[in-house]
Amino acid sequence: MSDDEEEYAFDEEEIKEYMSDGEEVHEEDSTAEEDIRQHMDFSTVVVIENLPKVPAAKFDKLKQVILTKIFSKAGAIVKDKFAMPQNADGSTKGVAIVQYEKQEAAAKAIKGFNKFKFTTHVLTVRHFDQVFRLARPPKSRQNNMPQSVEEYKPYIDACNASHHKLRSWLTDKKVRDQYVIRYGKETEIFWFGRQAELELEYGAEVEKADNMTLTEMSVQWSPYGSYLASFHPQGIALWGGAKVSRETKTGTQIDGWAKIKRFKHTGVTSIGFSPKEKFLVTSNVSGPQRATVNFFDVFSGECRRSFQVQPSEEQSMEALAHLFRPDSNDSRHNGPLFKWSHSERYFARKTSNNGGLLSVYETMHFKLLDRKSIQAKGISTFEWSPGSRDAKDSTDNIVAYFTPEEKNTAACLTIQEIPSRKILRQKPIFNSSNCRLFWQSNGDYLCAQVTRHSRTGRTEFTNFELCRIRGTNYPMEALEIREPVACFAWEPCGGYLFKGTGNRFCVIHGDGPSKTVSFYTMHRPGKNKLEANKLTLLFQLKKQNVNQIFWSPNGRHVVLHGNIQLLFVDVDKQEVLAGPEHPHCNKIEWSPSGQFIVTAEEFDTKHGSSIEKKFRFWSFQGKPLRDEKRSKFMSFSWRPRPPLTLVMKEVSQSGDQKPSMKDVMDKLHITRQEYIREDNQRERHEDQVKAEEKLQKRQAFAQLLAEADAEIRQGYKAHGLPHPLDTPDDCAINVVRMEEFIEEKKEPVRWSTR
Repeated sequence: MSDDEEEYAFDEEEIKEYMSDGEEVHEEDSTAEEDIRQHMDFSTVVVIENLPKVPAAKFDKLKQVILTKIFSKAGAIVKDKFAMPQNADGSTKGVAIVQYEKQEAAAKAIKGFNKFKFTTHVLTVRHFDQVFRLARPPKSRQNNMPQSVEEYKPYIDACNASHHKLRSWLTDKKVRDQYVIRYGKETEIFWFGRQAELELEYGAEVEKADNMTLTEMSVQWSPYGSYLASFHPQGIALWGGAKVSRETKTGTQIDGWAKIKRFKHTGVTSIGFSPKEKFLVTSNVSGPQRATVNFFDVFSGECRRSFQVQPSEEQSMEALAHLFRPDSNDSRHNGPLFKWSHSERYFARKTSNNGGLLSVYETMHFKLLDRKSIQAKGISTFEWSPGSRDAKDSTDNIVAYFTPEEKNTAACLTIQEIPSRKILRQKPIFNSSNCRLFWQSNGDYLCAQVTRHSRTGRTEFTNFELCRIRGTNYPMEALEIREPVACFAWEPCGGYLFKGTGNRFCVIHGDGPSKTVSFYTMHRPGKNKLEANKLTLLFQLKKQNVNQIFWSPNGRHVVLHGNIQLLFVDVDKQEVLAGPEHPHCNKIEWSPSGQFIVTAEEFDTKHGSSIEKKFRFWSFQGKPLRDEKRSKFMSFSWRPRPPLTLVMKEVSQSGDQKPSMKDVMDKLHITRQEYIREDNQRERHEDQVKAEEKLQKRQAFAQLLAEADAEIRQGYKAHGLPHPLDTPDDCAINVVRMEEFIEEKKEPVRWSTR
């Protein structure tokens, strides 16, 4: 292991020195001057100031006078350890540096020659350390000195700069979603249309032609869907972009996806992307040994930094294997090792060193922010704010963390701003044993689910500490539930076209298999300002056998899942739309558009399952659309979409060229009719194509029968025998049609315009 890697080891030796307020200083973050000071002894060096400034022609003469006639009297001078800085024209600057062999000689020179009159100049002789301190004030004064702040330079957008057209799939005229499935050794990407029609986009045809596979382990989409990462023993490969013509080993040209970039990391087992796809993080967790975590720049492919990590009491190897899990509050894991801010400017991790630290790193130089960590004694969990949709990179970089109680100190929930480290809100919590943090998708609210216990410790209950981040002084409300809580989830903020979403949340609580599902809102429309911003219970669904919550990305609709039960709920109408079942379902995922949802029976291992498993497509109302079955089925994943960055005014004004939200909503019925017309035309075209196919098959079958009949008749004729179906000349065939009236019943017909 190299020295650079050793200093980031995730153990008790990682941080060797702390400042009195819990500051952490890494060796690689020290300046060049500090490195020199640590490795050299300047106790025998003196600095001579206010010397005569002479031209280059008199340089040697002045040097001889200083060394032999004046300063050599104090003691022996180290050979070739004399320096007298010069200007560009060779003239001296009036300063010289001399190094003695012993400290006593240096002290004697300072005492004897300080204020010494040399020609018309009065010399000043000091220790080098004294001059260094004057030139570089201590850190306590440096922090108060005005400093030039280096401007943050955003990274190049690889999607726009790349020639691969990484987001060309978003221009699909049918506005379809894509998904990837893995079964056996196959990896296939499909289009999924509005009428549940499938179309194969890429099935690794180029790799199959070369007797290869697209991946040896698994695949994973990037957060915006620009890349598909494939795992290999040598590292990670990124795929994507528009189809291009690729040449196989045999020289055949086949259209396929391009391999955009490769990242070398032997034995890689897990990866994670930064929120905006600028960085790729890889890890090679295997067994109890230390793992290497590499941070790569996606556009350049450069490895920006590496960490050596190992399991501890807080971070199990299972947690290290999931570096950047989307659901960091998954109860099966201790959370990801590293977590990103929404802007990608910072990422953080918690350690147990010095009682508990939250280390925040900046991504401009990939160093510890301000060269010190945040002191958080016993920190158990932390989460970054996802930021608002229109937040700039310099705003909404907020981190929340929880420190448990210890002895006579109460537990504390802290909300802190980065990089200023300003504490926005702190909330002490008593008699607590556990905490989980949940941010709303737009960063408007924070929920701390705290498991509390009575003073005797015999009974437990759950408190939800709800903070309004956009409110004045960050007000907080408490919701207490005296029953075990199975699941909590905020409603996503649907954006401009889905107003009123993002203020609600769902809680599943209760003992036993039958639980209660409660829906709350943080904002009640139609009330005055004081009553509107008040926590309110909307409605409850009782005696439901569910334990998981899956909100639509657009809000309003939610799917609740139990062992086999699925509940499709419309929160606006407060009603259950459907309650179908899907046995053995262990994966539920909404499409990025929120129109469809998939329930799958994943068997995500290296070899999959020999039993044929299926995944089923549903509409958001709970209507089954399509079933697909695969042998050795392993995984299903929708292709994510980048967030909608459209900014529209509520009402258009005179002179505005772009339509407002009101204009779009007013024309929504026209747009709806156009889509219905397109769907009807497509259905008619599909019906016509199917009818033509049936007619062609029928004609082909009739021709086959005619040819067979002619061949049989020829055989009968060759043997001089009559064909059994031929009618003799002395016989006639009469066809009689008979009709029988059975019953007549009349009923009124109810016409509907729907």
